[in-house]
Amino acid sequence: MLLENDLESYISERDLDKNHEANYRRSIRFFGDFLAHPATRDDLDEPVVNRWLHFIAQRRKPPTVMGHKRSITAIWNWLYEQHLVRAYDVRRLRRVKIEYPPPQAWTLTQTRILLDAAAVLPGRLRCGLDASQLMTAVVMLGYMSGLRLKDQRLLKPDDLSGTILSVLQNKTGHPHTIDIGVDATAALMPLIEVGGKHMIPVAERTLRTWTERLFAIAEANGFNKRERQGIGTLRKTGATEVARIGGLEAAARFLGHKGGTETARRHYVAPEALGQTPTPPSLVSAR
Repeated sequence: MLLENDLESYISERDLDKNHEANYRRSIRFFGDFLAHPATRDDLDEPVVNRWLHFIAQRRKPPTVMGHKRSITAIWNWLYEQHLVRAYDVRRLRRVKIEYPPPQAWTLTQTRILLDAAAVLPGRLRCGLDASQLMTAVVMLGYMSGLRLKDQRLLKPDDLSGTILSVLQNKTGHPHTIDIGVDATAALMPLIEVGGKHMIPVAERTLRTWTERLFAIAEANGFNKRERQGIGTLRKTGATEVARIGGLEAAARFLGHKGGTETARRHYVAPEALGQTPTPPSLVSAR
């Protein structure tokens, strides 16, 4: 029996969001590509799966390997519950070690340099916007909303009511509401007045081009963009500043997370915003 057929039965029983469903399909397809034939129940064997995970580990980062492992073992568990395959031995499956580097956000000073650079960015777009208007709005939106880039790109004018943004997060399918304040709202008005379907009325490639020009100006004025940082770092910056004021729980709410504070701490909030961990009272001075 093909695993892709089993997956259809699994999906019919579970309330999966579209991203999890896509991940399961992708993992089964990649497993089959490795096997050089469509993956079947008979391929659910610890040595076989371990060779596949080792193969992926040579080409992808540990979080990706872990994601594929979770997908396959989820289907494996479900098939075992149906008495269709044997249970796997977790001790015999390849362990995937993931080390998370501390999140790196920009400081408020750095972010203000970026905003100042946006204000003087020369150029004009075909839609009628000045480049400075576009990138000022992009910087303000990224910092004040804490939205993922994909969610920002999908925003529609009707998603904004006063200063309140109400969105359905693309990654999780969870609704999220955030107050972006009067300044970010004012910065978005020229974009909304263009009358496009989306609030950011330019193609992704166009936005990427102007973002690179923005960074070039900012870096000439002392802005420090580290390797692998991009405009999406504003999400971390906003979350870090919220955590500095209101703690991790406030940062998680700002980010639209529903599962507690661990994701915010691990991936978004710079450690310096969390302060020092309290220590127990002294046993000596307490006497």
